[in-house]
Amino acid sequence: MRITQFIPYVLFCGTLSAFAAPTSVTANHPILGAWKWITPNQGCSEVYHYKADGTNLFSSGAEEGTSQYEITATPNFNGFYKLIDHNITDNGKKDCRGIVVQAGVNSILFVHFLPIDGQMVMCYKESLDACFGPLTRQKEF
Repeated sequence: MRITQFIPYVLFCGTLSAFAAPTSVTANHPILGAWKWITPNQGCSEVYHYKADGTNLFSSGAEEGTSQYEITATPNFNGFYKLIDHNITDNGKKDCRGIVVQAGVNSILFVHFLPIDGQMVMCYKESLDACFGPLTRQKEF
């Protein structure tokens, strides 16, 4: 299992009608809260704060923004939750990968919660072979 690699996000452009308004997430969903990852090579920090109203506040390097997200209520047979994230606002600064992500970009990731309490990885497919992390749960801010 390789969980610390730094692979560009899987992105696609366009508008998803499901993102017309934030979608509520159940109060006990494990994605809720703030998660932090520090890239292995650059020591750059990424933080994602998933809220119950379906919004996410994020930062990556100098980049800051907001997104709306949807995530499956339960994991699939292999333990992955499908996460669809729609970037709503972005400050236009470089992220940890050194690129500028535009508002309106969507991404699909597969979240897998690790047996270690308070850790997860985000994967580009439903496999632990193409993931980044682990992300660690942070105290609320």
